[in-house]
Amino acid sequence: MNDNKKKITVGIFIAIGILIFVFAIFTLGSQKKTFVKSFTLSVVFNDIQGLKKGNNVWFSGVKIGTIKKIEFFGTSQVRVYLSIEEDMHKYIHKDAGASIGADGLIGNKIVVLTGGNPK
Repeated sequence: MNDNKKKITVGIFIAIGILIFVFAIFTLGSQKKTFVKSFTLSVVFNDIQGLKKGNNVWFSGVKIGTIKKIEFFGTSQVRVYLSIEEDMHKYIHKDAGASIGADGLIGNKIVVLTGGNPK
């Protein structure tokens, strides 16, 4: 009888541990938007001013994505690939602009997308 109680107790703790692990995965995934469909957009800058992979992308004051990849382009430019939430596709037009800004007091670099003509 005592042996069965130990097995049940161990089983309960393992089940609770698995539930906590699954909950943590989904919580962190939703914060980083890991499970959100996205598309890739590329922009070219002469100077990326300290941008890093993983920095945020903003449009009209709303975080809409992150920097996916950074690579050299041509002889003196840098191409930055942005991972943008699929739902935001309708707001970003062909003639939209991109600039580099700072986020908050810490000064993390961000890409700021602006405007564009809906036509």
